[in-house]
Amino acid sequence: IKPDVSVYPKGVVRTGPTDISQAELIIEFKWQKRDDPFCARRRNKKGPKHPKFLRENKSAVDTLGQITAYASAQLGSQFRTHCYSVLIVSSAARIIRWERGGAIVTTPMQYNEQGTFAEFLHRF
Repeated sequence: IKPDVSVYPKGVVRTGPTDISQAELIIEFKWQKRDDPFCARRRNKKGPKHPKFLRENKSAVDTLGQITAYASAQLGSQFRTHCYSVLIVSSAARIIRWERGGAIVTTPMQYNEQGTFAEFLHRF
C-alpha cells in the first residue's frame, strides 16, 4: 500500500518506505471533490438534502476502498482497538476514526479557515 503521508512515532525504525505496522496516522489527499466518498448531510425544510451518507460514483467508491484498505492493514498489523486517518479532499479535511466494526467520520473542515484540523494534529 502507498498512502500519501504516513506519520510515525519519534525514533521508530521502518522496514521500508511505508511500514504500516509502525504508522500512527495515515493521510490521503484527493484533489477533486467527486473523489470524496462521504456526502455532506445538509438539512432543508423538507428534510435531509442528501439522504445517503456515501457517494456512489466510481471515483468516490475507489477512494473509500483505498482508505478502508489502509485502515484494515493498520488495524490488522497492530494491536489496536482503533486508529485514525485523515482524508483531505480539495480544501476540506475529514478525520476518520476506524475500528473493527466501522468508522466515524467528521463533517468536512475547511482547514484554511478553521483551526479545528490544526488542533487535532497538534493534540495527536
